[in-house]
Amino acid sequence: MTKIVNSKHKAERRYGIFWEGIRSSASVRAYPAGQHGAKVFGKSTVYGQQMKVKQRLKKHYGRISEKQFYRTYLQATSVKGDTGSVFLQFLEQRLGTCVYRLKFSPTIFSACQLVSHGHVFVNGARVNVGSYRVKVGDVISLDPSMHSNSVVQRGQSSARRIPEYFKLEESNFSAVLSYAPDPSQIPYPFDHQVSSVIEFYAR
Repeated sequence: MTKIVNSKHKAERRYGIFWEGIRSSASVRAYPAGQHGAKVFGKSTVYGQQMKVKQRLKKHYGRISEKQFYRTYLQATSVKGDTGSVFLQFLEQRLGTCVYRLKFSPTIFSACQLVSHGHVFVNGARVNVGSYRVKVGDVISLDPSMHSNSVVQRGQSSARRIPEYFKLEESNFSAVLSYAPDPSQIPYPFDHQVSSVIEFYAR
């Protein structure tokens, strides 16, 4: 557990991202992790800057692997429309992300854990794969036995706002994905700079 928590803190300090509900030392040591983190070196290359932007966006979605992240990009390139916008939509439609956005959990990591433990349903069917892509019109619901769970209650008390592309029914912990997420409505705590990510993979 300590190793996992420390890796999150390293990501926060290296890429400038912060996960709600996770206590961090980044505010005390606001420089990259590592033996030479506090030293200032030369200007980063274009490749290095794009890599950092890509890693920051990937880390925002929890423990998504590089293989999954790149596969999502490839799927976005095969769809008609702006690749960057479609890419962000696909990331937001991951079931683990939807559970987090709906405030069923306090962090993206606990959201993925809720899914993997079988506590989340899509259209009445239990789904335990965090990367499952929710479609427009799908109903996402939480197992009734988890409604009073302390982790779920912490998520409910969060100050985060639920995005407009969800139609929520708070009384029974369920929601419908009304339409494909609009990138301008996705509540990122940083500038996603998705165009740099697309350029990185298109090199």
